[in-house]
Amino acid sequence: MKTVIIKYSMLLPLILFLIWIGLSIVGCISCFFDVGESFYCTKYCFISKIAITLILGTYVYFFGRALYAKRK
Repeated sequence: MKTVIIKYSMLLPLILFLIWIGLSIVGCISCFFDVGESFYCTKYCFISKIAITLILGTYVYFFGRALYAKRK
């Protein structure tokens, strides 16, 4: 059980870093195309909230499933 917790505790920072890199790339591309401030206040925030929620929700689901499988 300790190995599952260690694996998933190392995976969370990696996932958050990849989310940050992805959002930075999208921000840089949108800045390059000069989309303006309204993009960041509406669509960019909406996309980032959905991406973070879905990825972290999936992370919690698989972490719980791994812990439950180890107990059996």
